[in-house]
Amino acid sequence: MRLIFVMSCVQEAHLINIFVYGSLMTTGCAFHLIAQKVRSVQPGEVKGMLVHTGEYPVLLPSEEGVVSGQWLTLEAEALFVMDEWEHYIGPQHTDNAYERIWICDLHVPMEGWVYTARS
Repeated sequence: MRLIFVMSCVQEAHLINIFVYGSLMTTGCAFHLIAQKVRSVQPGEVKGMLVHTGEYPVLLPSEEGVVSGQWLTLEAEALFVMDEWEHYIGPQHTDNAYERIWICDLHVPMEGWVYTARS
């Protein structure tokens, strides 16, 4: 007797973390763009200062100050949507509205991407 096993493969989406502090927060005006890709949300704090540039706040990385926001864990493909929303083309690109850097939370073992002021 020969047994045949049929395996069902369910590929788990690649997940990323991103710290958000403005329009991409769950209460922000752009959250709807990524809502279906979000798997978890938790509060967080990172080092830095918020600088208001008129229409929107920008995180300025700094050893002084603390910025409160949310950590989103979401499917990696949502990063392309967020890059477009934040006018991020690529590392150090002259047309970027923001830079995207790696950052760590001050209190919990969480790290990931964040959009910051251009240097």
